[in-house]
Amino acid sequence: MGRNIVNLITSDLVSRAFKALVNVYVDQKPLDILLKFVTFMNLAKKFISNKLPLTAWPFHDCIANVDFNEPRYSFYIARGYDFNIYLNPYFHEYDVTRFVSRSLILGDVFLDVGAHGGLYTLIAAKKVGSHGRVLSFEPNPLNLFFLKLNIELNALDNVTVIPKAISDRPGKITFYYSLNNTALTSALRREGKSIEAEATTLDGISKTQRLNFVKILKVDTEGYDLKVLKGALNTLRRTQYVIVEQNTFDVRRLLLNGGFQLSILKPSGYLLATNKTFKC
Repeated sequence: MGRNIVNLITSDLVSRAFKALVNVYVDQKPLDILLKFVTFMNLAKKFISNKLPLTAWPFHDCIANVDFNEPRYSFYIARGYDFNIYLNPYFHEYDVTRFVSRSLILGDVFLDVGAHGGLYTLIAAKKVGSHGRVLSFEPNPLNLFFLKLNIELNALDNVTVIPKAISDRPGKITFYYSLNNTALTSALRREGKSIEAEATTLDGISKTQRLNFVKILKVDTEGYDLKVLKGALNTLRRTQYVIVEQNTFDVRRLLLNGGFQLSILKPSGYLLATNKTFKC
């Protein structure tokens, strides 16, 4: 029994690594070879240790194409940035990207809190179609530039970008980030460049955007997840699934008190909360 489970996990990892190399590609052959080489190096690093620093894209700017289950999308890879890592759906948080892709249908609403360059935004926008809606929240101006670029690149007209931080109350928040790792923009990790961003709440956004039902709320804010949820208590009542990067006691308690059933997405460890009101 144990050996069968190990074999299944190993098989899944091999399949995922293969797709990360083959299903994400650049039309120009020389750059495609370089992309596969860098991706292979990063896969090897992750296999050895999650603590090894991953390699951001060191070559010319280019556009990558992705075949991911049903959605097909493109994204911009900029020299010196980490989008080659964090916009590859097979490499980064594959269990989460797969859940989002499989759960969304035409007409759904998806909220992407901490959108970065748009991994989840692009997948969701393709899945929900022209009658669905995606709201993407990103306070970092560098990430915001590439997020908008990727939305335009894919000709998506069902995405609303909100260039604000999400918290438990309106105000101002100071964030910190490094140029070669913009995915780790954080209000808590005080390292690198700093930016001040306007903050709002999901409940405030839900009211102005008239969100009656949200299929999936994804929250990944590098330590600010609990505050995001505290400012979304009314929105949570109308949300079927919540995916949270921080699996902490306080986050679990808030969601349990809100009527959610909790489970863990593996191997990422992200918390998946299912609203019992909408559970089939």
